[in-house]
Amino acid sequence: MKYINNKVITTYVIFFIILGIGYVILNYQIWSPSQHPITYNINSDAQTENDMLSIHMEASKSWNDTYDTGEACVGAQYDGLITNNSDKSFYNWTLDIQLPEDAKIDSSWNGTYVNKHSHITMSPIDDILTIEPGETASFGFVLHSDSLLTIQEFTIIGYQYIPLTQYPLFWILIIATAFWCIAIICSLSFGIRIYRLQKQRQNDEAIILQSMQTFANLIDAKDPYTRGHSTRVAAYTRLLCKEMKLDSQTTKQFGYIALMHDCGKIGIPDEILSKPGSLLEEERNIIKSHTIIGGNVLSDFNAIDGISEGAMYHHERYDGKGYPAGLKGDEIPLCARIICVADSYDAMNSDRVYRSRLSKSDILKELRLNSGTQFDPQIVAHMVFLIEIGKV
Repeated sequence: MKYINNKVITTYVIFFIILGIGYVILNYQIWSPSQHPITYNINSDAQTENDMLSIHMEASKSWNDTYDTGEACVGAQYDGLITNNSDKSFYNWTLDIQLPEDAKIDSSWNGTYVNKHSHITMSPIDDILTIEPGETASFGFVLHSDSLLTIQEFTIIGYQYIPLTQYPLFWILIIATAFWCIAIICSLSFGIRIYRLQKQRQNDEAIILQSMQTFANLIDAKDPYTRGHSTRVAAYTRLLCKEMKLDSQTTKQFGYIALMHDCGKIGIPDEILSKPGSLLEEERNIIKSHTIIGGNVLSDFNAIDGISEGAMYHHERYDGKGYPAGLKGDEIPLCARIICVADSYDAMNSDRVYRSRLSKSDILKELRLNSGTQFDPQIVAHMVFLIEIGKV
């Protein structure tokens, strides 16, 4: 699941739990009717077309007969028909028919009949145990009674089966499940694509960084006294960004910019860069031109936003007396102001052809002395803190 972030996974898990609860509720709705019988008290004379069940019974033929005791009675064949008028199956039913006390069953069909206390209880055979919507079930018996009967009162007890498709919750859960599955598939597909793009971006960044690092090493190699300078300035820049609470993307960006801040020195003659004595005015101007050269070299480098500004303006001063543009205060891009402090610290903390490195106390003194003139005072405060706590 590395292709989907934790928030998305949590959302899908919560939605899955809700679906599970929905299916439990649906199962209860299905199970509940199958566990609790339904009782219908039916009067055949009062039935309407809207009744879920209807029963019609009539005496199809009759004759004079005698009871077992020899007394005269009427024998009759009663044929009954149960109709399921609903859209749901009715099953596992039994039928109770109220009769006069003297009525006795002689024979019957399509079920088992128990004659007891002026009631007949009928349990249907398997063939008619389930009555589907719109279908009928026939039954009947031969009955001996004092007179020909009109049977109208019935009590039927059974279970009703409701198809899944008739539950609104079923369709809601089907749609929600389909949506959930599609969402997971889309998220996985999108996540895999994003993951691949991220891997590609990381590879591209690694290539760019290695190229920049190689180029920075080539520049630093022009002067044995500044070898590793660009890498250290980039490291100090990242430390300052973190101390200033800049976001991680900005910190990474400014680190890359700092790595290339001196790329313009590629156009400065080696004899001037490594000259042990003091420089002539013309030579100083040539040295200063490395900012413009660097800015121009990086002007078409679009992979890292602001990279040409770091090379162009890292020698601007906070009081406006720097070069090449004489920018002042916040006119100087933030990345250039940070690189200016990091670059100056590394210069003071390194052996140069014209002097040895300064002590920690002297470096702190120089930074504080030039705060507000050469350096942005807020950035100097962060640099001083990093030096004092030993992070630099």
